[in-house]
Amino acid sequence: MKFDKLKIILFFMLISQIALCQQPTDCKVVKKYENGCYLVQIGDNTYFAMTEKVERKILKTEKDLVAAEKKIALKDSLITNYNETIVRYDSTLKKLKKYNVELEDILKNYKELLKDYKKLKEPYLTFNGGIGVTGKNYKPVVLMGIGFSEFNVWGVFQERNSGLMIGKQFRLY
Repeated sequence: MKFDKLKIILFFMLISQIALCQQPTDCKVVKKYENGCYLVQIGDNTYFAMTEKVERKILKTEKDLVAAEKKIALKDSLITNYNETIVRYDSTLKKLKKYNVELEDILKNYKELLKDYKKLKEPYLTFNGGIGVTGKNYKPVVLMGIGFSEFNVWGVFQERNSGLMIGKQFRLY
């Protein structure tokens, strides 16, 4: 009995397969492409049929596209890194310019300080004195003077002779 049920089931399966295979299918080529591919309509569905060569070319193109996207991502990363570096360099350059201005100001102040120091180093009020002789008269001559900044006044005193001189002091070195 079991065997008969199995026979019946197999019989119906065979009939349904034969019925499916014998259904007429309407198949027509809608369009033929230059590369050897076809657009085919079977029943209500439309299919694209391609050659192995076209399929390999499509797969290679997809692979090349993925590689190109990776290169683009790498280059975008490099460009971003370069832009960040440029921003850091610009910031550093601005800081260096500001530092340079500060150093020039400090240098200017040091130069002014040096001028003030030189003024303090050079005497402002001086006293000059000396002794000597003149011509045939061998009597001693006394020279006395007073200096104010760069200007001097000297007095010459001798027994029967005296005089006054005014002058300016010039730096030789």
